[in-house]
Amino acid sequence: MRFPPFHFLLPLLLSVSMSSVLAGDVLLPGERVYPSGVASARDGTLYVGSVRDGAVWRVTAGGNNVEQLPLTLGEVRSLALDERTQTLWACAGFAGTEHAGALLKAVDLRGGKVRSEYVLPDQGHCSDVTIGRDGTLYVVDGANSALLRMKKGEAAPSLWLANDDLSRAQGNWSSVCTDNVGGLFLLSRDRGALSRITVRWDGSASKPVAIKLDRPLDQPQAMRLMAKRKLLVSEANGELTRVDVLGETGRIVQMASGIVVPGGITVVNGSAYVAETQAPGRNTADRPRSFRLVKVDLPPL
Repeated sequence: MRFPPFHFLLPLLLSVSMSSVLAGDVLLPGERVYPSGVASARDGTLYVGSVRDGAVWRVTAGGNNVEQLPLTLGEVRSLALDERTQTLWACAGFAGTEHAGALLKAVDLRGGKVRSEYVLPDQGHCSDVTIGRDGTLYVVDGANSALLRMKKGEAAPSLWLANDDLSRAQGNWSSVCTDNVGGLFLLSRDRGALSRITVRWDGSASKPVAIKLDRPLDQPQAMRLMAKRKLLVSEANGELTRVDVLGETGRIVQMASGIVVPGGITVVNGSAYVAETQAPGRNTADRPRSFRLVKVDLPPL
């Protein structure tokens, strides 16, 4: 039997090598995807929103099927999924040009349509959204560095906590996530700072408590809960880091690096998926040829 020369086999070997490098990552079709917001269902289904053209994709568990939903939301910054009501909540750009900033939008996944839109008060900008265990919605107003809340049955989100620190020592709030034990974490992109608040017995918010980190986070882009007192944060330097919170201190541990302008994060079935936005910014000189969600297998706790 005669074998082909090695230089004919080289492209095949390189293809196999690249496949192994990308094993588990979710490749997204198209040349203008620029994924940013990411959310997940318990069965591993992923939802991905584009910060460029407002498209939303649904990815089956394992990434075997990627389908674009029949809607456009505007620039998608953040996504959160309420499986109980089959609602995908999005911080996304306005459809028109009469306003600046971003709306809070509710997508009915059963019908594949936008069910409702909410303009934030005080010309606010919807920067991040998360859902509490009781279904309460928490929204970061990035323009006013404020936290809004909308409980079940309420007509619209309203101011719940203002960043009243005149010095803004902890920076302007940009991301939020629940801690699943009665509190929330708030992230500041401009200062790389983290703080925590609790929900008091009367439903009001406590005063934010600064978490003393062993180093400032590098322009953190997104944050999601990994486990009790453990957060995952995507940083502008291309790293996915874990923040272990103990009391009022936080220890930073690197989980992955080399992500091209990381964006939104979701955690499901022992893995994190990080949107590789490839948007203009750092680490864009050597961009991958395909848009993707980078899968990071998380260590058992």
